[in-house]
Amino acid sequence: ARFSIPPAATVYACLQTLFKVDPSMDRVAKNILVADPKSVMLFKELPMTDQVGKQVIARMKKTMTDEEMKRIFFMPPLKDQDYRDAYLIVDVLIDSFPFGGHTTSMDAFSAGCPIVTLPTDVMSGRCTQGFLKFMGLGELIVDTIDQLVDVSLKIGTDSTYRDTLSKIIKEKLPLLMKDETSTKEWEALLLAAGREGAAGLTKWETASGERKETGG
Repeated sequence: ARFSIPPAATVYACLQTLFKVDPSMDRVAKNILVADPKSVMLFKELPMTDQVGKQVIARMKKTMTDEEMKRIFFMPPLKDQDYRDAYLIVDVLIDSFPFGGHTTSMDAFSAGCPIVTLPTDVMSGRCTQGFLKFMGLGELIVDTIDQLVDVSLKIGTDSTYRDTLSKIIKEKLPLLMKDETSTKEWEALLLAAGREGAAGLTKWETASGERKETGG
């Protein structure tokens, strides 16, 4: 069994570097382990600093029972290809928050792995949301931690649903990879900013969405 995970286990994972994983993820892990008897939680390797690793484990033990801690696994450090291959054993990837995935999400999608995301107000927490919307998988975008748990469990406990999501991801990913919409939007934004700068104007958008401008 890879990473010593039992072969029959349902693997829920959050594979961001641990400093990106909010302590609220402990609650997510706890609720999944309680609700799904076959579940295990897989995280990326502990930080190289021994003291930080001890702090992570100590924090988790405040939430988990001893038996639940036995169902939490940490990957060892891996080479890039081995790391990407690890997604092949993951049934559900839970996006980290408030700092979400980008490259991590694309690696998971390459393996057909479904991702559940809780987007935030900043760009670094919204990339996976954009990917899922493009692929027509808005059902995997949630608003609360409770929904994050519920949707993850729905995927983890229903293999038919999980296979359907995986099929959609594999079909839509090539289109996502080739899509130039965001590139063209960045191009238009930068050209507009350049024109405004040349004209000596400063523009910003107020909370109400109103555009303001002042002469330079």
